[in-house]
Amino acid sequence: MQILFDLVQSLSREEKRLYQLHKREGRIQHIYEAYLKALRFTKALDQDTYQEHFSDVSRAFYSMQKRALMDNILTVLLEYSNNQHPGYQFNRLYGRAKVLLERRMGEAAVQYGEEALERAHAASAAEAAMGAVRLQQQALVLSKNPSLKLYEQLTQLEAELAERSEKQKVLERCLNLLTLLRINTDGDDAEQIAEKATAFIQPVHDMAMAEDQYELQMGRLACLELYHDLVGKAESYHRTLSAYVAKHVTPTSGLPRLQQYELINRHLKSGLAVGDFLMLTGAIYRLNKEADSLPESIQAAFLPDYLEVSALFYFYENDIPSALAQLAKAQQLMGVDHAQQLRVLFYRFAILLAANLPTQGLEEIENCLQRVPELADNGLLYVLEVLFHLDLDPTGTEATLLIERHRNTLRKRKSGRHLLEILATIEQFVEKRKYRPKPIQVFPSDWEDILRIDLWLQAKAQGSFYYNLLTQRWHARRKVF
Repeated sequence: MQILFDLVQSLSREEKRLYQLHKREGRIQHIYEAYLKALRFTKALDQDTYQEHFSDVSRAFYSMQKRALMDNILTVLLEYSNNQHPGYQFNRLYGRAKVLLERRMGEAAVQYGEEALERAHAASAAEAAMGAVRLQQQALVLSKNPSLKLYEQLTQLEAELAERSEKQKVLERCLNLLTLLRINTDGDDAEQIAEKATAFIQPVHDMAMAEDQYELQMGRLACLELYHDLVGKAESYHRTLSAYVAKHVTPTSGLPRLQQYELINRHLKSGLAVGDFLMLTGAIYRLNKEADSLPESIQAAFLPDYLEVSALFYFYENDIPSALAQLAKAQQLMGVDHAQQLRVLFYRFAILLAANLPTQGLEEIENCLQRVPELADNGLLYVLEVLFHLDLDPTGTEATLLIERHRNTLRKRKSGRHLLEILATIEQFVEKRKYRPKPIQVFPSDWEDILRIDLWLQAKAQGSFYYNLLTQRWHARRKVF
């Protein structure tokens, strides 16, 4: 069941802890453990789980158990997880208000509806806020002392929210279109991409929004970031963003503090993309001093992305100890989603490779596999393991054995072709056969590209330092804005 597998894999460390505290006991936990340890969903995974723990029951009953597990996880998330997150708080309050409304308990439904509306405003969710307003309108009619004046106020608020919701839909539609265009499974060329991106962004350019409508402004910036990246004008976006940050990241701007720090993270990421090293140097120096004194709610939202971006900047600026220290802090954070945990982990391995620390790299891989056994099935780990062994033993004896073992594993996967090509390229180098050096994308396209097999092989062939070759692109884009 792919949907259940994706849900289990999406759980953060804190959510897994909460699930262990509040889970429903029974055989369904065997499914949870099996899905948690696997790196991808396959029919074989389901078959093995069924044979080991459910062979005495029908397949239909096994399917019911998977649905029961999914409901159990969702219940725990709704009731116990992210208690301070406005979106989760809204869902709980709105659900309770609906129950009260169905029981025709008007006053109580209005009360919960008001609280739900506050949470929707805190989450900048206009569509959700409209739902809370409409629920209050229905509940008000059922209350003992209905007020026409209050009903008219709610109607006016509903109209204002409808306008804001429509703008949010325009932004969401634009962001979705640009994201799909960036993935580009249709194979458009650069000219076609630029033409489509310009058409997609036009409704955002045409849309008026007030300066104090911060959630809309943040959505607009997200669209502009993708657009400028697609048309090759990242510097233009960075200048626009820098001007917005200068105006709104101040004590007197009116922008809530949490959103200011979210905006700072966006600015740091943009600065890294275009090489704004002066801004990054000053901001990271200041933020390192501020981080420990921030309220916990801001730390939880701000630190994961901040530590990741600052680690990459330290790496590019020849400060590997600080880069590793920032990533270590990010790994210790609670509540970080699974995808980011994985990315931070592989950034750390890539930095150890660039720093020519193969012994430490292999030790950390081994320790990581003891903590997270499911990573033993990760193809990126295969590549890094081979490279670390080649750094330790340039003759390639152990690396060749690893390549053959991993090749046999990857051949069984539909998604293993790219990794097989990478291992084949490394094998050609080890066996001193001719190979054509070309840029090889190892990390996913939305990660920072700090693992380059072609540059690593070039460094080995020339007797140069891989780290220097890797950071040359950073020095080429490093500039003063």
